[in-house]
Amino acid sequence: ADLRRLASTNAVAADGIRLSVDPPDPPRHPRHLRADRGSDAPDPLDVAARAAAAARSGDPDGVHAAALVDLRWGDSSVARFGRVIALLETAARTSDGLAPVLADLAAARLVYAERTLDGRALAGALDAAARAVARDANDLQARYDLTLVLDRAGLTGEAATSARAYLARDSTSAWADRLRNVARGPATSADRPPAVDDSDRAGLRAFVRRDHGRAREFGTSAVLARWSDAVLRGDVAAADRAARLATGIGRVLVDDGGDASLLDEANAASHARGAAAASLARAHREFVSGSDYQQAGEYERAGAALERALAEPAAPAMLRWWARALLGAVYVHEGHAARGARLLRGVVAAVDTGRYPALAWRALASLGTATLRAGRDDEAARVIAAAERTLDRAGETERLGAVQFLRADAEMARGAGSDGYATAWRALGTLRAWRGSVWRHNVLYVLAQEAELDGMPRAALRVQDEGVSAAERTGRPLDLAEALLARSRLVATADRAAAEADIRRARAIITTAPAGSDRDWIVADFQLSRARVELATDPREAAADADSAATFFARRNVVVRVVAALAARAEARAAAGDADAALADLTTAIRLTTTRAEHLRETRARSVLLNAARPALDRLVLLRLGRGERDAALGDVEHVRALLVASDIGRPPYPAHAAVRPAGPKRETAIVLTRIADTILTWVVRDTAAQFARTVVRAGALDRIV
Repeated sequence: ADLRRLASTNAVAADGIRLSVDPPDPPRHPRHLRADRGSDAPDPLDVAARAAAAARSGDPDGVHAAALVDLRWGDSSVARFGRVIALLETAARTSDGLAPVLADLAAARLVYAERTLDGRALAGALDAAARAVARDANDLQARYDLTLVLDRAGLTGEAATSARAYLARDSTSAWADRLRNVARGPATSADRPPAVDDSDRAGLRAFVRRDHGRAREFGTSAVLARWSDAVLRGDVAAADRAARLATGIGRVLVDDGGDASLLDEANAASHARGAAAASLARAHREFVSGSDYQQAGEYERAGAALERALAEPAAPAMLRWWARALLGAVYVHEGHAARGARLLRGVVAAVDTGRYPALAWRALASLGTATLRAGRDDEAARVIAAAERTLDRAGETERLGAVQFLRADAEMARGAGSDGYATAWRALGTLRAWRGSVWRHNVLYVLAQEAELDGMPRAALRVQDEGVSAAERTGRPLDLAEALLARSRLVATADRAAAEADIRRARAIITTAPAGSDRDWIVADFQLSRARVELATDPREAAADADSAATFFARRNVVVRVVAALAARAEARAAAGDADAALADLTTAIRLTTTRAEHLRETRARSVLLNAARPALDRLVLLRLGRGERDAALGDVEHVRALLVASDIGRPPYPAHAAVRPAGPKRETAIVLTRIADTILTWVVRDTAAQFARTVVRAGALDRIV
């Protein structure tokens, strides 16, 4: 207790810890008492010695105090935070997750993340802060730290909610003053542009500079669409007004360093006459319809409209390139990745990326998605990086957030988790004002998935709560259904009632959605989510749902989803008493995972993929042991382990199972251990015989021993 008082407990508010010069004083609370540096100030050497002894003691309070002393009085290097975080993680495990320890851990991880730009540390800070609040909802430090982490992470809706919850408990302290702005929530960019005309140069320039992408889209989908309608009904004056406004917006875009495609299209419209003007108007109308259908997720209609636009003889070159870029994206989304990739490569090869960065971005981003779905993760990362470079000077903020999402998705897919987190957080910062952007929904979706795979369920749930709010703002019902289903899977075990409520809400949305590939994907997602919830009550129905989901995702070659569906189906079949079928499913799941892992060059990439399959592996091992197949279970454990320790992919240090049994004059012994939940499984392999032992442990006790 003395050491904690000397240390000034709160890591975020403590002097010298955060980068701010004058951090606010915390509210009055026993844990926030600062050290008295008067005449009876302690000897720093004595404090250091006592802290070192506390750290060695293994006692949670002592370890916690030692961490705080190091945080308060240690050196100024980043390495200090590594030491502090390690001590606080130990204290959190051995104290069974007390709120004060978790809050300090969250604060230390947050500062470390800010100083090192470590994206995973920021996710860890969020998880620790959320656990602290779950442990003690009235702990002010925990609530304050949670709000700061949410705000730093760009989870603006959740941050505002958390700030209001804090202010309901403390409205007078300096901490409360700091959180008032957060409680109000962020300002959002207007989705609709102001009323501007071609004579208002200042208004046009202000509108364009707010965001090049929205200005370009407005010029294309609203102003030129107005021109098309006027031409087709024979209203020459209205057509001229629309053409002048589109030209004005396009010229300001080019002058400001933006994409020139709108200016080219507007010039073509201004000079078109007679039958050529009518053909161009029809082409542009179909192009806008195709773009609108694509944004609404109606890909079949989008493809048909874009093909009609391309069929118009007077369609100018720029409109044709844009139509091909969007059509390629439609093909990719519809599962025709090779066809789409050919179309997109043609656009990339033909387009001047300096003059048309937005068009180049659109083609490269879709090509990156196609490459990612084909399993060529490294190539996809290079293509997406090229897309990001084209937007560096284009001034299209929302599109930059979109390509950052694609980059994060690619990094996470190939196992570069730290990079993926950092890129995803950066994308949320870019999209901070675009709260209704579909790309923000996408970022939050993949970020929650990654946090769950990384063993941070509280962080994943907070991210996905924000994801549900973001999906509601997109105005696309299927986005909301997708976000609700993702959240249902996160809470399926801990809060069945909440999971069922999200599934019911998603089902109501799906039943009214128009047919199309987007709806088919969400239906499969729905079946996978429902299977998770049905496991406990109706395993046969759960198996049927999982079977449908596995079939759909296998056709789309989405390995992680196939593995999840197979694992759910195996779980259901095992619960229904069909152990043979469950074993077959789990064996297939592990085979799919390891086949994909063998093609990944980085150990981290293989470990992420295998971690996603870990529940299936654990279930497979337990089923084999239940059938008395101890050697087969050992073979499964070693086969997966070999993928992680292989010095050369495809050439592990020993073949699975058979060579695990040492031979030769040395009579060596191999000891293989694995942990599943609260059970340690041990094989002792000597010569040609293997002894097996199963030991039940208390998870907390084991963590303390480690």
